[in-house]
Amino acid sequence: MIFGDYRIMKEIIAACGTVIQVSDKDFDYLNQFKWHMTGRKRTLYAAKHKPNTRKDYIFMHHVILDLMGVVIPEGMETDHKDRNTTNNQRENLRVVTKSINMHNRGIYNNNTSGVKGVNWHKRINRWTAYYSKNKCRIHLGSFLTFEEAVAARRKAEEKYG
Repeated sequence: MIFGDYRIMKEIIAACGTVIQVSDKDFDYLNQFKWHMTGRKRTLYAAKHKPNTRKDYIFMHHVILDLMGVVIPEGMETDHKDRNTTNNQRENLRVVTKSINMHNRGIYNNNTSGVKGVNWHKRINRWTAYYSKNKCRIHLGSFLTFEEAVAARRKAEEKYG
């Protein structure tokens, strides 16, 4: 439901204090469980322990898809459209291929250019650009200027995207 520019939703507070956004219709069911954040490095997901175990988790976004009646087919994954893993509203979740999910990633934390698919190559003293899709990495070339590399990357996004 939308009210002005704001989406009406509810919030669940995880054990560590992280605020998790959920759709109104899921709030009552989800709020009966104790949620915490788990994951690797900078990507954390809301999760709860499976019954009678301390090592296996059930992720909140999977519970929500189950409430919606969505079955995740073999080889498919759940994606947060806006890349915010604490936004578990129904509108923000989708089932996609691994390739599309990886395409929706932000830039890696070791990226020094600030642009996805553009890097400084020390050995040749040039900017390089690449585009990845369906497990294939397409080398777009090496460039004297950062702007040329960014332009090549954007053109590849339009062509292959």
